[in-house]
Formats: sequence, structure tokens, C-alpha cells
Amino acid sequence: MRAESERYNEPERIEDRRRWAENILHGPGNMNHFIYIDEAGFNLHITRKYGRAPRGRSAFQRVPYNRGPNMSLVVAIDKTGILAYHFKHGAYNQETFTEFLEEQLFPRLEDRRRILLMDNAKFHKAQRVQDAINGSGHTILFLPPYSPHLNAAESIFSSVKTYVRQEV
Repeated sequence: MRAESERYNEPERIEDRRRWAENILHGPGNMNHFIYIDEAGFNLHITRKYGRAPRGRSAFQRVPYNRGPNMSLVVAIDKTGILAYHFKHGAYNQETFTEFLEEQLFPRLEDRRRILLMDNAKFHKAQRVQDAINGSGHTILFLPPYSPHLNAAESIFSSVKTYVRQEV
């Protein structure tokens, strides 16, 4: 379970998602050509959700929070699985995202033209990113706002965060 924004189920948002899905069904693209791309940030010092406290200490006693290193992961997946991914310190921006596309994803696609589905992150809409995608012969398609469930790449992040929680 996760908390959704109050705006998630507003009638306008539901209608946006309906129109988007209808356009996909009647559009020129084929879902077999979709590549879902998303990024998520997390802290390497995230803690386990469950555990035991040392003897004599409350499990709810506050422990100083160490911000530690922030990491970001970008993932591109299609119907066959993960096509490309990249970890980095800090957050992605238009420059580092474009590098991911040009150095990691596009070489794996060879000459196959694809439709890249992404959320509405500001740097996804940057001219540099748009030029890289269009220049490589691919098409970009933005998901409707408040629609993370329409991006298959989102499912990767819960697994990664669970793994990090167990290993750190």
C-alpha cells in the first residue's frame, strides 16, 4: 500500500487517464514497441521496516538520522524485461538522463524504433532530452499526471528498495 496524492482520483485526473488510454488503443503505436522509463531516488541508509531493539531500549526510541549517500536509479523496461539501468550518486537531470539514453538504452535497441513512455518530470521535457529521443528515431509519449500505475518501470523500485533495506 502507498499513499496517493489527494488529486489522484479527482474526476479530471480520471478523465485524463481514460483519454490517454483511448488514444493508446486507437493510436499508431503498438504496445509491443513501448519502453517504460522511470527513475527513483533513495538513501543508502534507509532502514528496515521491522526489527528488534537492544535490551533495555525501546524500539520506538529515536535514533539520530544519518542522511548518508543519496542514490538514483533509472530503469528502462519493455515486455521482455529490463533493457537498461543505471545507478548514480545524486539526482538525475537532463544532462545525466540524456547520457543514460544515448550510452545505455539506445545502443541496446539497435535499429528498432520504439515509443518511450515517461512521466512528466521536468527534465524529461527538456529540449536536450527531446532532441536525443527524436534524433535517434524514437518517439516520446508522456503519461497523464498522477498515473504512476501506468508505468511498468515503477514496479522495479519497490524490489530495489526492499533489497537495499535488507543489505544495508
